Amino acid sequence: MFKIINFLKFLNILILFFLIVFSDFMIIALIMAGGLSTRLKSNVEKPLFEFNKKHLIDYVLDNLKQSKLIDVTVVAVSHNTPNTQEYLKSKKFLKLEYNMDYDYNYYIESPGEGYLDDLSFLLDFFEKISSNNTIVVLNADLPFINSFIIDAIIEEYFKINKPALSVQIPVDVYKKYNISFSYEFNGFVPAGFNILKSVNRIQDQYELKRFDIEFAFNLNSLEDVDLAYKLLDINKY
Repeated sequence: MFKIINFLKFLNILILFFLIVFSDFMIIALIMAGGLSTRLKSNVEKPLFEFNKKHLIDYVLDNLKQSKLIDVTVVAVSHNTPNTQEYLKSKKFLKLEYNMDYDYNYYIESPGEGYLDDLSFLLDFFEKISSNNTIVVLNADLPFINSFIIDAIIEEYFKINKPALSVQIPVDVYKKYNISFSYEFNGFVPAGFNILKSVNRIQDQYELKRFDIEFAFNLNSLEDVDLAYKLLDINKY
């Protein structure tokens, strides 16, 4: 039975791989890194905040690089995060203007007017490139979401019959470990990880419930940073 389950998992990944390779769409990772960080109380922009001697955004970039399903990574910066933009340039990121190539990573300048306004601007931009692409949207302050979790959620997305997916974490996970959160609805907290089609319109959304503690640590405060050091095996990340 165990071998059959493993074979079916492998078959699903293989089908998804051929679907991606031989179709005309891309899976684009979009890192939201243009917002203001007021609760962290740091002198540096949040994407460049160091945890265990490594920038938060570098954790996210490395996790996406190890993904087997992500084709291209794009980082959305703004006037709120000029140092992050310069840092990306130093890492050979190109400014995204018209088209994307599999061989490069990109940054794009968003208005910096808030998450929803920026996302609307970005989806409008991506729709002009192609309405067939899939956009994996995640925050720059989710350093512990490894490539296995990322790929598992993408695979789940392609199993559902809806254009959008939102990862939701039970409030109990946050309360159990005394981790702060800013918003909850019906006992669940949006994790800052969404998958959408590359069109700027309201999309019917599937809410995927996950219980990974890694999603809870988006390091909103110095207290959250201290908890992450205490509760997580940081050598894994």
